[in-house]
Amino acid sequence: MLQFSQDSGSPSHPAYRLIGATEGNHVACRKYSSVIPAICFQALRYLFGALTLLAPCFGQNLVNLATQSRNADFANFSFTRPWAVSSASPSTCQAGQVYFNSSAAAGANLFACTATNIWSQIAGYTFSTPLSLSGTTVSLPEASASTDGYLSQVDWNTFSSKQAAGSYLTALTGDVTASGPGSATATLATVNSAAGQCGDSTHVCQITSNGKGLVTSQTPVAIVTTASQLTDLSTTATSSSATIAAGTWGVGNATYSVSGVTVTVNSLTVSGASNSSPITLTVNSTTGLHNGDTVMVSGVAGNTAANGTWTITVDNGTQIDLQGSAGNGAYTSGGVVAGSGNGVAYIEANDSGDISIYHSSSAGLILTCTGTCITNQATSPSFDADASPIAILTISAGQITAVSDKRRFMSNRGITAGLGIAVTDTGGSASIAVDTTVARTTGGNVFTGSNTFTGGYILVPAGSQPTCNAANEGWFWYAKGSSTTNGSLQICQNQSGSYLWVTH
Repeated sequence: MLQFSQDSGSPSHPAYRLIGATEGNHVACRKYSSVIPAICFQALRYLFGALTLLAPCFGQNLVNLATQSRNADFANFSFTRPWAVSSASPSTCQAGQVYFNSSAAAGANLFACTATNIWSQIAGYTFSTPLSLSGTTVSLPEASASTDGYLSQVDWNTFSSKQAAGSYLTALTGDVTASGPGSATATLATVNSAAGQCGDSTHVCQITSNGKGLVTSQTPVAIVTTASQLTDLSTTATSSSATIAAGTWGVGNATYSVSGVTVTVNSLTVSGASNSSPITLTVNSTTGLHNGDTVMVSGVAGNTAANGTWTITVDNGTQIDLQGSAGNGAYTSGGVVAGSGNGVAYIEANDSGDISIYHSSSAGLILTCTGTCITNQATSPSFDADASPIAILTISAGQITAVSDKRRFMSNRGITAGLGIAVTDTGGSASIAVDTTVARTTGGNVFTGSNTFTGGYILVPAGSQPTCNAANEGWFWYAKGSSTTNGSLQICQNQSGSYLWVTH
């Protein structure tokens, strides 16, 4: 390219510079008139000649896009590749440089130099779980119990419209506090700083509450009792004894009292066992034993047939017979009579003013007691209908193991059956009826069995004499006498098939 440039000179004689674009050389020409001097043409002649000779050396033109003033339009190019291509990031770069990474995943290939020797990926995306990218495909899984994801249509239909929009309770305040949403633990406000047990066997609990019914304080208050309250005839026990406290009870309009009773479980020491039938045991005492009681004998040596459970007959203060036993040798030593079974003992206050104790024969206990007390064995112990219950003892393996208090308001009734009256006790109630085993004073009486009449039997006929027939055979009838006839005793008899009143 050639360029003319006006050089320094005067306005009337300007100077021109002819510049070669490739060489940078110039030829100065002075203007003496409006026509370029001949010397300039001579210079141009040599310059064009030189360019003609150099033309073959410039077969390809180099274009510096950085200095171009025109816009570059690649719309019609059949092939363009504006970036460098490499399978790894170049080790050096200048800011603004771009390259294509041919080994990266599609969509994540383009990198730019953001600072000297610093490459950064562009036109790419990073996804966090549960989103994932595979090539150009972004995926979101369906939510499950262990995976976040999208809500399926089925799940949407299940949970949609379960709760309409609105204002809902999210917390509780005041005496009960809790915060939501969802399930939350409620906390009751503390209004009583002395919480815990209040009261025992000698105290009752006095409670103070507020207007909401909350207990704000509690104070133990001693129980004050007077004589004969709560303690009358109360029963305490150890494994081998029971104590009934002093007390008072009533039966009807009668009042009874005791100063206290102690019941003891005893064992007897055997000092002899006869080799006979039945075996007679010699013991240290027979107190507390009765005919028909059950005893349990163990440890007898020599006459070992004495060992076992027996029904006894009390001979005297130191000897008992073992009913149904037979000796098997001479007694040598040892032996104890003591209960070892299970059962119960019923303690009651009766209408005779005594404390009575009925204990199970199955336990085989030997009970003795102090004070006004009676002990008896029974197959099935129970309270008498006319008694006031006190307690029931539980007996296990020959020992007292528990006491059940059965006291109540000491009331009872006293009914004695008179002639022709029968009294039946059921559950503490008395049923009174005519005793059918006693002859009626009016109406007909039927006597069965053998009957003895003392003081004679008076026949007082009334009405007309009945007909003598098979149904009335054996009837007596007294025919009254008159001023002209004697009275007579007649009996309805079968006279060879005929029933007649026969006078005797």
